[in-house]
Amino acid sequence: MADLESSDCTYDQPSNRRRNPAPQYIEALEHRLQKAETILRSVLPGLDLDDPKFDARTVEQLIDEASASLKEKLELGRFARFEGGYVASYLHRSDAALPPTLGVLIQLDKDNAEVARDLAQQVAAMRPLYTTRDEVPADVVEKERRIAEQITRDEGKPEQAIGKIVDGRLNAYFKDVVLTEQPFVKDQKTAIKQVLASNGVAVTGFARFQVGQA
Repeated sequence: MADLESSDCTYDQPSNRRRNPAPQYIEALEHRLQKAETILRSVLPGLDLDDPKFDARTVEQLIDEASASLKEKLELGRFARFEGGYVASYLHRSDAALPPTLGVLIQLDKDNAEVARDLAQQVAAMRPLYTTRDEVPADVVEKERRIAEQITRDEGKPEQAIGKIVDGRLNAYFKDVVLTEQPFVKDQKTAIKQVLASNGVAVTGFARFQVGQA
């Protein structure tokens, strides 16, 4: 992909042993705030973060101001919030002259900027629906199993082979919709769960946003 932007931030649990934060924590916090400001300015270029009234504005007011600036009606369709772990964001521009049209948030259990960026690009390109296989609702799995079995029977496969074939087709479904089961876009022979294992990290969540999609 071309013309990509990304940023990341981590959440540090404050120490209960100190009443005053250490200088390195203050420096890290300032760095993360700068990153957050960069993200806001890239998404809403007309936003004046130096305006003393900024902290008093509601989300609705910010959306209204952005709508007025762009001369287009903007609506908040949905939002995502991650707490803890290591969170990275990824923004994609389909046109270098225009604002980003696709954004992804990735949450890992620990700091790893390279893996986070790779996974964010994976989500942007492959559009998974779930983070892990365990997140797929039981009714969805059962529905897919019934469909796979019906297709297999319609194909006239031997009765003794149906179970194995259905399991294979169900696994193929998981590879389509589950992030950790998907083949890595940079190496189709490697699954995302293998990328995570080799780097000693786990993905705990993601969110994908695209202009024009609910």
